[in-house]
Order: sequence, then C-alpha cells, then structure tokens
Amino acid sequence: MSKRRNNRKESNDTHNVSRQKNNTAKESKKNLKSGSSFDHLKGSSRHILLCIITVIVAVIAFKFHNSFIGHLDNVDISKRNTTSANNGGWRVADEATLNLYNSDLCTVERVKAESLTVNEFERIYRYKKPLIVQFKNGADDWIESAKWTLNSLKEEYGGEVVHSGNARDIVRHGGNGYVETSFTEYVDKLMSDKDQIGEPYYVFDRLFYNGSYLTETLRPPNYFEIKDGVDDSIFFLGSSGSGVSFHKHADAWNGVVFGRKRWFLYPVEQTPPGGVYPGYTMREWIEHIYPTLTAVNRPIECIQEPGEILYLPESTYHGTVNLGDTIALGIQKKEAVTTVEKLFYDEHKLAQSMRGVSQQTLASIQQKKLQIMKEISGLIPNNAEVHMKLGDLYKDIGELDKAVEHLNAAIKIDPLFLVAIMNLAGIKTKMHDFVKAEELYRHALVMNPKLWDVYAQYGDFLMMTNRAQEAVAIYRKGTELEPNTLAFWSNLRQAQDIAGDHAGARSTQKVIDKLNRKLDKHN
Repeated sequence: MSKRRNNRKESNDTHNVSRQKNNTAKESKKNLKSGSSFDHLKGSSRHILLCIITVIVAVIAFKFHNSFIGHLDNVDISKRNTTSANNGGWRVADEATLNLYNSDLCTVERVKAESLTVNEFERIYRYKKPLIVQFKNGADDWIESAKWTLNSLKEEYGGEVVHSGNARDIVRHGGNGYVETSFTEYVDKLMSDKDQIGEPYYVFDRLFYNGSYLTETLRPPNYFEIKDGVDDSIFFLGSSGSGVSFHKHADAWNGVVFGRKRWFLYPVEQTPPGGVYPGYTMREWIEHIYPTLTAVNRPIECIQEPGEILYLPESTYHGTVNLGDTIALGIQKKEAVTTVEKLFYDEHKLAQSMRGVSQQTLASIQQKKLQIMKEISGLIPNNAEVHMKLGDLYKDIGELDKAVEHLNAAIKIDPLFLVAIMNLAGIKTKMHDFVKAEELYRHALVMNPKLWDVYAQYGDFLMMTNRAQEAVAIYRKGTELEPNTLAFWSNLRQAQDIAGDHAGARSTQKVIDKLNRKLDKHN
C-alpha cells in the first residue's frame, strides 16, 4: 500500500512540475510578444545582441549538460558496482572484494544437469568426490528465483527472525547463527556491519527456510531428492567476505540462487592447514594461511556461480567465503552413512550426553569416546583433528603424557594447527612446565592476535603464575574482542584488584553491572 502511495505522490509531483514549466513557457511567450525590453534597439544592433546572448546561453547549456551527464554516468557506474537487475536486487562484488577473493582456479568437476543421470551420480560422485552442477536456465531450473529477490523476501518475510554470526563462531555454535534479528533488520543494517574483529555477519539459519513458503519454490533434480525426516535445510545469506570456517558433516548439497561463493575443500584424511575451529575465520585463513600453502596441502577449490549447485560428499572439510551478496540454500543429511563419519557422529552424541551426569557415568562416557576416537585414528591415521581430540580425551582422564603425545602428533602433521597448540599449552601448564606453556601461548598470540580464546587461556595462566599485572593487559585485550562476555570483565576486575588497581576494578565493576542489567532485561 505504501509503495502505491509513493508512486501516486511521485506522479502528482511530476504533473506539478510539468504545469509549472507550461506556465513559465506562457509567461516567456507573453514577454517576447510585448518586446518591451527590445523596443529601443533597431536593425543590426538588435541582431548582434541576440547573437551574443545565444552564444552565452549555448556555452552555459553545454557545460551544464556535460556536468549533468557526467554525474549520471557516475551514478550508473555506482549502481552497476553494487546492484544488478540479474542479481535479484542483491549487491554484486566490488573491486576490492574481487581483488581479495576472486579466482579463476577451479579444481572441482563441472557437469551439465541435463547430461547427468541418477545412476551416474550415485556411481561416480556419491560419497566420493565433489561436483558442481550447471543448469541451462540457471537457478530457475531448480528454484523459483523470483521469490528469492531482495524485495520479495523483505515484503514477505521482513518481520521474521533470522540468526547470523561470524565465520568462526557459527561453527563454534554447532553450525548455527547466534545473533537474532528480523530479516529486514539484518538486510538493512547488520548485513553491512562487522563485529569486533572486523568480520561480517552471515545468516546461517536452520529454522527460517522450513518455516516459510520458500519450501514450495524448490524443485531440484532427482539425484538431489529431498526426503522428510532424512534431510535438514539451512538458509544462507551474507555480504562480501562473509562465510563459514572449516568444518564437515554428513552428505550435502548447496545451491546458490544469487551471488557467488568460493569453496575450499579437503578430504577427510587431511585436516585443513590451520586446523578446525576456533582457530581462524575464513577471511583470516585466506589472508594468513592460504598464501603459505604448497602443492601438497593446497585445497580443492572453485567459485560457485549463481544458479549452480555444489555437491559436498560426506566428511569433506569445507570453508566458504562470499563474493557479493550471496543467498543460498543447503540441504544436509541428518545422519551419517559412511563408516568414518558415523563414528564422528557417535562421538559427538556421546559428548552431548555428558552434561549433568554423575562422575561414574561421566567416566564411562569418556572411555566410550576414547574407544571411538582410537577406531577413527586407525582408519585415518594422518588426520590432525583426530590426534587433537585424542589428546583432549587423554587430558580429561588424567593421562597427560599420552595427551602430549597426540597433541604433538597433531602439530607435527600441521604446524599451523592453532587449537592444538593452545591445548598443548594448557596441558603443559597442568604438568607445571610453565616455560614451555608460556612459549606456546605467546606463539598462539602471534599466529592469530584476534582469537579471544588465546587471551582467556593466557590470562588465566598469568594469574595462576602470580602475574596479575600482566594478566590485566591480556584480559583487557579480551574485552575488546568480546565486549559482551561477562567472564572477561570479571577476570579483568579480579586481576586489577590483585594488582592493586582498585580504581580500575571499580570502573570494570560498572561495566559488569551494566551487562548484568542488560542480561536481566533480555531474560
């Protein structure tokens, strides 16, 4: 209704302008008829004066015309750089984004949808290797793309809730966004914002799509058939530079409706260099890790273009980054099928069952987890993540020497595995090898100065070794990265008190009180 009102107003405004122009023209004709200002000029004098005036007006008009057309050209260029009619009203990647993330390299096989049969897909690709499927008419061959445009989604679902987050913490939250906003609020504000470490917010939502009529717009090819109770769905939306850090799961496919998505893939036998979460966001990985890779540890990679579907075999490690506003749908199996991933899923379910149980039950679960991870290690012995998990499990049951053995194995396989380095520092602290522990913490700070986990653990280490003044500086940096995390502020206040900075502790307490009031109001 408001759109129609605005159109009507614009029409009236145009009509008024036309009427004013007509009135001005009539007045001009009337003045020329009377000719009062030229009555005293006769013959050639009048002719010369008219020529001079005509030249002056022509020069002014020419300059104005060039200036105006130049302005229009700038506006048009700006629009071409930010939006596209063929992109559903979403912004396309600007030059800076293309310089950072664009690539012509593609090591993922592409096939045309019409030439791929179900039998061929099952025999050649299912659980074996990634694949990009191209469609003759783009996204319109498998989805009603008109329902996924910016205007259509805002009009239909503007008030609906979506969940977003940064690349690293989405994985930390189990593959879920953790910042709740309305769809319109996200698109109009949060989509262009960045968090404390400069990361864009990315909608990674498992509820939005299933709660909408968008489910009725999907008609994938038979080899991507969706089954109730078997498949889960994820709605993705993010601006340039958004994405998700390395992780893996059961069999899946991802269809890009609008935008472009760059993929980095590793087989399950090879943990991505730099390790899994929470070491690096995808932007950090591309900036710091990717340029150092040799031919041996480079990923399988490709940019998925609008309208294409990427098939992701079960257990494939993957991380993504978006080029331009990118809106996509992911369909993922709820349960694993292959031997290795089924074991990973079993271990994860056991981990979730550990909360609130007795010590006896906890010890039993830990032993079951340990047996599963040993079995996985036998199947994929050079997987650094598996060694890291074994190290953590041995630490939990008090076998610190074995914990060190496996964490060192993880770091030997991947010297850039930041989380393994931090975990080894924690075990060295337990073993009272403080010199080695501090060396590892300092190394982790250099590897990624934007990872708040390092500041939390290193701050605790400094407090344990009676260095409260140094802990103050480390905790303070943690509050800059995570300003809404109460634990950082509480630890900072404690360190300030012990260090004798009572004024600083009182100031920190005010922040804590403010955060508590905010939490109480939210709850």
